[in-house]
Amino acid sequence: MANGASPARSKPRACGSACQTPRGPAWRVSRAVTLGPQELGAPIVGIQNEYSLVERTADRELLPMAESLGLGAALWSPLGGGLLTGKYRRSAEGRLSDLGAVIHTESTDQKTAVVDAVLAIAEEIGVTPAQVSVA
Repeated sequence: MANGASPARSKPRACGSACQTPRGPAWRVSRAVTLGPQELGAPIVGIQNEYSLVERTADRELLPMAESLGLGAALWSPLGGGLLTGKYRRSAEGRLSDLGAVIHTESTDQKTAVVDAVLAIAEEIGVTPAQVSVA
């Protein structure tokens, strides 16, 4: 490269640490945060994780780790890929038919129970399932 930096080192400078969000267990992210400035030339300032009523994996390690290290957390897919809206009970059209594997389905009793609860609460208080899911 013209500035002498390797591609791995120049990428965080070009687009920010969000482009270099570490993935994996909390210990690996913690290591990247510690070594980020030396290895990448820029600090890691946040993490990105899927997070919804049907996907709470980040609760166990990643969110507590982010809090303890002072990292931001950009959480995505709050509606579980549409599952929490109840739309896939009416039709398989939408992201489920277009993207397949990256969308949650009622593949477990726990997910079915969560969708049942969201739909019941939404009906009871007169709001959409999406509003209940992100409240």
